[in-house]
Amino acid sequence: MGLPFQHKVIRWCKTAFGEKDAADKRMRALRFIEEALELGQATGLTRAEAQRVLDYVYDRPIGEIPQEIGGTMVALASLVGAYGLGMYTCGENELIRCWQKIEVIRQRHAAKPKFDGTDTDNTLASERVDRIIQTVQSWPPESVRSPYQQWAELLVKEIIRLRSGVRV
Repeated sequence: MGLPFQHKVIRWCKTAFGEKDAADKRMRALRFIEEALELGQATGLTRAEAQRVLDYVYDRPIGEIPQEIGGTMVALASLVGAYGLGMYTCGENELIRCWQKIEVIRQRHAAKPKFDGTDTDNTLASERVDRIIQTVQSWPPESVRSPYQQWAELLVKEIIRLRSGVRV
């Protein structure tokens, strides 16, 4: 019958990314959330719906890992059933694809954000800076612009100067 699916996935993960990354609990949890969001997106869920669920979950007490794993498995099995698909067939097919594209997946993995505060902060900061510049350049309204114009122009110049030090 072969190895259970979980063991085959762990073997692939260690081969693809190394022992350390395969055992990195935070990284595995982040990648799980990424895949869950991609599945939700594929089913037609909107960003706003996903955000509402995120807010709902994080506004509640923290659960126990074994119970939450069981909950995700039950929810996945029921979603797969609603689509008339086989959960293990989908998983086995994806694992075969992963083995066939291991080098491409390694490259994509290396280029992905780590979501650990080191490599995405600069991109997020740059996006925030862009929004701040747009807001400041359009404020204050014409009716009250004269007393604030010099201040707004100085602020935009300083933001742009600071932004030049932000890596994107």
